[in-house]
Amino acid sequence: MPSQLYGQQNTGIGKSIFVGFFVILTLMIALIFVGLNFVVETNKRLHAVVENNNVKTQLANTIQGTLAQRALSLHAVSVASDDFEKEAERLRFDAFGARYVQARDSIENMPLTPEEKAILADMRQLTKEARPELQAVMDLALGGQHEVMLEQLRNEAMPRQRRIGEQADAFILLQQRQAAQALRNADAAYVQAKAWILSLSISTVTLGFLITFFVSRRVSNQGRQLAEQALSDPLTNLPNRLQLLERLQQKIDRAGDGAPFAVMLMDLDHFKEVNDALGHESGDLLLQQVGARLIETVRPDDTIARLGGDEFVIVLHALSRENAAKTAEKVLASLDQPFQIDQQSIDVGASLGISLFPD
Repeated sequence: MPSQLYGQQNTGIGKSIFVGFFVILTLMIALIFVGLNFVVETNKRLHAVVENNNVKTQLANTIQGTLAQRALSLHAVSVASDDFEKEAERLRFDAFGARYVQARDSIENMPLTPEEKAILADMRQLTKEARPELQAVMDLALGGQHEVMLEQLRNEAMPRQRRIGEQADAFILLQQRQAAQALRNADAAYVQAKAWILSLSISTVTLGFLITFFVSRRVSNQGRQLAEQALSDPLTNLPNRLQLLERLQQKIDRAGDGAPFAVMLMDLDHFKEVNDALGHESGDLLLQQVGARLIETVRPDDTIARLGGDEFVIVLHALSRENAAKTAEKVLASLDQPFQIDQQSIDVGASLGISLFPD
């Protein structure tokens, strides 16, 4: 039975350690996953935002540049006197217009937010409205009607060009705000990931301490139980032969200080007949009840041990010869009362001998 109990306890501890190790391993994997996932996701988001914003900002700057160059071409045509210069400026004017459209179309083909789409829609509408006016101004300049061209340029064409430029400015400002928001989101994600990592780290460390405490406590308890099992009789829980010898040695060592003691060796009469007639289980129950009666009979500081079979030893502390004899009579009298085993009344006697130390 003790070896089976030890095996069960050892198996239970092994399972607990395995479960604890598995949980700690899971937490560590989760910790690594959260950290790596945060780094990957944050890098991916920032990369996408920075790349898209840089491209969009560059294209918006191209739009602003083409608007400025077209305005310069209109001015150059208005002041040029040579027809070849006017034609060259007209070609430049058309070329910058093509670059403007190309830059705007490139932005529209990229992933856009609703705000960006609204700005580009306004820009497209303003371009549609400004195109015939700019063409009319160019035709007037090429035709030499400078006064009419300048008036129409100041009053109609340039205001629309400025409004298109303002939309480009608004688009660039929006890119800046989106980049700032992406950084704030990254900071928020960092705080959240940090909280998760810290929580998982604390949980892992705490669980590790708990498992260490649990295992050390179980091992300590198991060691104490094994020590008790090694020194106790498993049937009656009385001290066994090994513990009896230890206590006798202790009393012998202290006997020189004036602490004599008595030793009684007792065995039950006709115990073999009880085993043969009723079986070993009934015999074990009888031995347990005998041990209980002996405990009730002697003093708390006396020792009752079972050597094996039906043999018991009682070590009486600091008793004279007369008191030891009286205690022996009390012990025998305590066994005179019948024992109840499986609803049967059993009478059993005992024989004992007494030895006094140091006499």
